[in-house]
Amino acid sequence: GVYTAKATNAVGEAEAKTTLNIAGIKPIITTDLDATLQATKGESMTIKLSASGTPKPDIVWIRGNDELVPSDRVQVTAPTAEGDDIYTLTILNVQPEDQGDYSAKVTNVGGSLKSKKCKVTVMSE
Repeated sequence: GVYTAKATNAVGEAEAKTTLNIAGIKPIITTDLDATLQATKGESMTIKLSASGTPKPDIVWIRGNDELVPSDRVQVTAPTAEGDDIYTLTILNVQPEDQGDYSAKVTNVGGSLKSKKCKVTVMSE
């Protein structure tokens, strides 16, 4: 954005305008998804990754080719505190149709990056 600095003293005042472009730092995945995960039907499962970037990247979780939409059963968390870089996807009451390849895409103004795939298998109880 455009910032204005104004300096005033007994002699008068001076004003300077400058445009500050804060370039984004492209996301980096610091801890990628595990390659496989076994979930149990009826229980919950969580997959997570760590990613950094400036500004903090947004995340989209994907199963197969479908973007997962948060719901009562699908919960997504993103880091809020400084120094926290963990993003999680939790699925409650896992069902057989939750089986598949999960991945994530992290994006900010600097660019975007896809995670490795995590193959989730659902075991019956």
